[in-house]
Amino acid sequence: WVFETMETSAVRASDAVIAICPALRNYACSLTDDHEKILLIENSIFEPVRLRDVDARPENVPRETTGDSRQPLDEWLGGRSASGVIAYAGTLEVYQGIDKMIESFALVARQVPDSGLLIIGGRPAQLEECRRIAEKLEISDQVFFTGQLSQDEAQRLVGLAAACVSPRFSGNNTPLKIYQLMASGVPMIATRIESHTQVLNDEISTLTGTSTKELAAGMLEVLQRPEIARAKAEKAQEWYEQYYSPTVFTAKMRKLFELVS
Repeated sequence: WVFETMETSAVRASDAVIAICPALRNYACSLTDDHEKILLIENSIFEPVRLRDVDARPENVPRETTGDSRQPLDEWLGGRSASGVIAYAGTLEVYQGIDKMIESFALVARQVPDSGLLIIGGRPAQLEECRRIAEKLEISDQVFFTGQLSQDEAQRLVGLAAACVSPRFSGNNTPLKIYQLMASGVPMIATRIESHTQVLNDEISTLTGTSTKELAAGMLEVLQRPEIARAKAEKAQEWYEQYYSPTVFTAKMRKLFELVS
């Protein structure tokens, strides 16, 4: 109760409020009658901001530290075509649905034996748990864990894949990577939850249910109908330019400054 009272007071007393997704804007609007000051400004700008030269030094760029050393990545990729690789890039926290993603891919692997799941990111303990899941499902050879990589390297690897998947099963905050994927033209597979559908739709991505079978069906659709997935990705790029590009972001920030100046 105390926190809710403080939150409501802050929203009502503010000259402007930034909401980073429609769900949060709707919530903020429920706290005040002045809806004009509630601005929807998404986290759609993903270029790194460098304040000092030290930011660009090599020692400050993450490198692979917790990855899969059982076989080199290039060897693993060489064993399958890029059109058969599904990528995931991000943290391996529980809410991301990584276990469900691996289980879903096991169903895909039965139908597409030369397919692969490339998992980018994660801490050592998380990677070990994911490896145990893959081993139990007998798909260890088809799943590769890179561990933590620099942003540039992660983007490069995602760009080699047939699609990138976001398997979250709950939540309403849109992941930053969704905007980055839209801009890059990489086909997307995502669960049909509010976190994703606030931005994505069936025209620009492959949306699936949150069950293991439904997510697997989405992966198979991309692998078996790549031309449709690529067409959606091209449309996603257009969508990004129209609604989330730096130009659009700048215009929203100008409005914010007008409200507080």
